[in-house]
Amino acid sequence: MEPSHITPEDFVGRSVWAEVSLGYAREHGRRKLALLLEAVKDDVEIEGALIALPPGEHLRASEGARSAESEDDARRRKREEENVRDRIAAWKLFVEAEFRGLRLRQEGQLGRLLGEPVAGETSAALGRLVEGDRRQARSGLVALMRHGKTSYRRVEELREGDVPARAAAERLRTTWLKERRDAWLARSPGA
Repeated sequence: MEPSHITPEDFVGRSVWAEVSLGYAREHGRRKLALLLEAVKDDVEIEGALIALPPGEHLRASEGARSAESEDDARRRKREEENVRDRIAAWKLFVEAEFRGLRLRQEGQLGRLLGEPVAGETSAALGRLVEGDRRQARSGLVALMRHGKTSYRRVEELREGDVPARAAAERLRTTWLKERRDAWLARSPGA
């Protein structure tokens, strides 16, 4: 793909993918893979620097002709570069939070949040629900909610456009847990 055909969104996705994959390779002792991913990450960063430049600036930048740039153009370019950096930083925080959430789910977070069975539930059904969530988390799957339908995707495959669907799925889970807790509290003898 030519640099002129790559959008900043594509760059952000590639950059985050390279960063996350590199972290995974290092964390799991995959040295050869980490070396390859470091090279890919460097290439993505160079490509990103080119994308941040306005069209036609690629050659001029390499020739050091920035001094001919107007003040307005320089401010605009700086704002664009800051926007790209801000988006990359926000995306990295989002992905890190998703990985933290996966670890908590793998450790049985849902079981701790659910507590005791409520009326009409069995311990076995609750156990299956908790184990299903742990199994999904071990597979790296997170829920996405679009148009009232739930789907699942691996964290490594998430894109910026998935953030609203991911937030909707989390809101649904939080609401369900809160309603369940409220029902449990309502039937508790001390309530």
